[in-house]
Amino acid sequence: EETNNSANLNLTIPFRQWNGLASRFKVGGSYLAKDRTFRERQFAFRYDGGSYPLNEYEGDVGAFVDAELGIDDERTTERRTRFGLYVTDLSQPSNNYDGDQEVAAGYVMLDMPLMPSLRFVGGVRYETTEINVASLNEDIEPGELSEADLLPSLGLTWEANEQTNLRLAYGRTLARPTFRELAPFSGFEFVGDVILLGNPGLERTLIDSYDARWEWFVRPGEIYAVSAFYKGFENPIERAFDPRGTGGNGQVTFVNVPEGTVYGLEFEVRKRLDQLGDAFQNFQAGANLTLTQSEVDIEAEELDARRQTNPDAPDTRSFSGQSAFVFNIDLGYNNPERGTSLNVFYNVFGERLLEAGRGGTPDIFEQPRNDFDITFTQRLISGFTLKASAKNLLNAKYEITQEYLGTEYILQDYDLGRSFSIGVSYGL
Repeated sequence: EETNNSANLNLTIPFRQWNGLASRFKVGGSYLAKDRTFRERQFAFRYDGGSYPLNEYEGDVGAFVDAELGIDDERTTERRTRFGLYVTDLSQPSNNYDGDQEVAAGYVMLDMPLMPSLRFVGGVRYETTEINVASLNEDIEPGELSEADLLPSLGLTWEANEQTNLRLAYGRTLARPTFRELAPFSGFEFVGDVILLGNPGLERTLIDSYDARWEWFVRPGEIYAVSAFYKGFENPIERAFDPRGTGGNGQVTFVNVPEGTVYGLEFEVRKRLDQLGDAFQNFQAGANLTLTQSEVDIEAEELDARRQTNPDAPDTRSFSGQSAFVFNIDLGYNNPERGTSLNVFYNVFGERLLEAGRGGTPDIFEQPRNDFDITFTQRLISGFTLKASAKNLLNAKYEITQEYLGTEYILQDYDLGRSFSIGVSYGL
């Protein structure tokens, strides 16, 4: 159960700078308060006696559950049915927690042309964070985070001409750990069959971003753009996998990496196709390609563990969740007179790190997957609109892998199936 309360106030003061150009000064603040109550009940099937050892099916689930089902209530002195298959309550106080978070912030910002073709937007935000997550087991260390951060940002936009812009920007942002990441307890994850362990010692992440973007607006509805970006991370939070978890399941937890970098290029094009002939009057196409290089230093202790099995193991690895490339392409048809719209989307991404290995365990990766969707909208009579969509038409597999000594092993593979929907809406 989680309750969120928020409030914000913003004031904009328009004015004209020394050359009479329209400008704005903004000031404001915000406040966010969250309260979470997490309670978990855990039940287990157990088996006493017979030919089946405790919690072992030996390939015959039917025979296991055919036994007389009883209940073992360990919280009372009266126990019912301690033979055959029974259900017992394994709930623990340590698997329950309460959390609260307060974020208060204030900012000032200036949006002002320095000259007719050069515009400045910049400001600073001051933000305080208080997070507390405590287990109902008072012997367990609570998760706590208390920070105050100054977050500057600035941007310059140069209008080279009516069709071309050059943008430069810098900004500092942050990422906070979630309640679950800080929560000091371990819980069973049904998807993945692992134990998920919170880390009460997590710190927030600071991110410095630098961006440059060139834009050419050829004509209305068309753009060519090239962007370059660089992001430096301090204490980024990543998921880490350790096979030596409780009960032999393996354990996933959350850790701070000292620092990391992500940089790359992005190419974007959107083009109307009417120049191909009258039949293409209402068609447009777009594509986007992002090429990324990411790097995280591997800590000395972890690097030593990796090199015990692979002496040539590198001292860096890719950033968690970051693909080397992402490619999107879309084709659209839009006829305002008939109220018809049809769009086709294709997406593919490169291999990306899902969980970093610990103790010399190989990293876990999500493999590339092709995605193909179609959406359709048709205006009907008297305010009715028909909408239909077909998603994940290729039904590509989700594939999670590990590589060990040059051989790739599949940890998981599954598909979500195709999704089709159709609906009619009415607008007054």
